Amino acid sequence: MNLVTLQNIRKQFSERVLLDDVSLLINQGDRIGLIGVNGSGKTTLLRIIAGLETPDDGKVTVWGGVRVRYLAQEPALNERLSVLETLFQSDAPQMRLLRDYEAANQSLQRQPADPAVQARFAALTEAMDRAGGWTAEAAAKAILTRLGVSEFDALIATLSGGQRKRVALARALLDPGDLLILDEPTNHVDADAVDWLESTLLGLPAALLMVTHDRYFLDRVVNRIIELDRRQLV
Repeated sequence: MNLVTLQNIRKQFSERVLLDDVSLLINQGDRIGLIGVNGSGKTTLLRIIAGLETPDDGKVTVWGGVRVRYLAQEPALNERLSVLETLFQSDAPQMRLLRDYEAANQSLQRQPADPAVQARFAALTEAMDRAGGWTAEAAAKAILTRLGVSEFDALIATLSGGQRKRVALARALLDPGDLLILDEPTNHVDADAVDWLESTLLGLPAALLMVTHDRYFLDRVVNRIIELDRRQLV
């Protein structure tokens, strides 16, 4: 099944043309590695597919209902949220439920005698039981731990750039959508975590489009390699 179609994409910055007449089909089951020299436009192409940039010409079609997730090289995260809260900022149903539950829990701590607050907390606790929300929270913590992040309550503002990248990677893995786009996912990840990431990506049901300078990792994960060379895919 086709997920995303690019037709004759062109993108130019000032006088420099990065992409010219680029076409691509991304299908269910694809695990695509995108290679090319630095500055060739790989990140720009990823951002266009993710809907974060608009091509100057051509057409991008994300077919109905297809969910695209994107991990940037330098992710922008809400610095006022904790690590665990950041992972809950997904539109997946279980993540929405977890957000509501955590908010109700905080309200209960502030207003323990309020009947309305008590009732909402009880209702959300039952909803968590029915939906397996506790399993989702455990999965979030497990992914963070495998990526070397153990301070679940730490604010994003207190984290280093490398830690933020790992938190963003964990969020992407927790809810990969139908197409997961990764820009340099092995940056700031140690060797053991890279091995775990490899097996995790191979087990995901989502299609994958990835840029990485780790050619060994790329060759083991992807089933198709495309190259951006002189503004075109080859």
